[in-house]
Order: sequence, then C-alpha cells, then structure tokens
Amino acid sequence: MIEPNWSEAVRAIANDKSDWSWVSERVIKVDHPEGPMAMKRWQRTVSERDTFLHHLRYGERAGIQGIIPS
Repeated sequence: MIEPNWSEAVRAIANDKSDWSWVSERVIKVDHPEGPMAMKRWQRTVSERDTFLHHLRYGERAGIQGIIPS
C-alpha cells in the first residue's frame, strides 16, 4: 500500500516537467531541470527522522553533497 504523502509527492513529480522513472518499489529517479534527484520512501520514527535531518543540515553546511539515508 502506498501512503497518502508518498502518493502526493509522486503525483507532484508526475505533473512537473521532469522525466522520472521507478528504480525500485521505494525509489524514484527524477531528471529535473535543476539536476538529477532521487526520492525514497523512508519509514522511520519521528526521532530517527529528526536525527537524520540534523545530520543532513550539518552536511549541507559543510558542503557535502549526495547524502543518502540507509
């Protein structure tokens, strides 16, 4: 079953002028005009999400690109 938020995000990508394709059941590859992107459905607790976002923001400030959640 696809969660409502995931469905809305997929619909937004489909309506955009981007080429996209499914890589797996949980990953979509998007060839966006601003550069390639990937969207991954990630099922974690709120605490795990907050920890990941903390590290993601740290990486952005440090200039690290390409952080991928496990």
